[in-house]
Amino acid sequence: MIIGRHYHFDIQKLQPLLEYAKTAAELHNLHPSGTHQQIFFPNHGTMNNTFWQEHQELYQYIEKNIYPEHEPIHNAWFKMYTTETKLGPTNKGQFIGLHQDREYEFPPDDSQLIHTTSILLERSEDAIGGYSVLAGDSQFQGEKETRFKDSRDIMSRLVVENLTIPGDSITWNGWTMHGVSEMQKGSRLCFVAIKKTPFNKDYFKSD
Repeated sequence: MIIGRHYHFDIQKLQPLLEYAKTAAELHNLHPSGTHQQIFFPNHGTMNNTFWQEHQELYQYIEKNIYPEHEPIHNAWFKMYTTETKLGPTNKGQFIGLHQDREYEFPPDDSQLIHTTSILLERSEDAIGGYSVLAGDSQFQGEKETRFKDSRDIMSRLVVENLTIPGDSITWNGWTMHGVSEMQKGSRLCFVAIKKTPFNKDYFKSD
């Protein structure tokens, strides 16, 4: 099981992604939660995604280095956190609270296990905040109101990672409670991709 820092990507190879994100007007659209900015970026198999058609080597480079390496990319997004919009708990910047990626599809398909990787594309020199927070892998299956009161698995981990070098990446699974802390200053841009595998409880066993 990989939770935390994983592969360091060559930021020079990722430059087309960075250039695309910085010129895309959609990056100013807010996530449905209203907490940060997001662009949905369909995978290589989507007919209207001409970017991947023009950058197939880049797609292959990213796909083979995102965990689990042998699986195809299911979907991807650009995520931007800034202090342009005063949203966070201290009214300084953008963030996203703790959540599970298994619920990005409704209803969740728990026969599949989601694996998420976030790659840092750019971080302003003055950036403070925007840290990746990874809590435990809560598999308590019940009503939402009940599940979030169950802390046995959630409390099994609390990792805070500050990705500072473009190309750094962090990985977690669909059951991992995770979020991004409020930007206190500056900005942070990342590329987030998910893969799927059949659910296997052995994945959660300690090595």
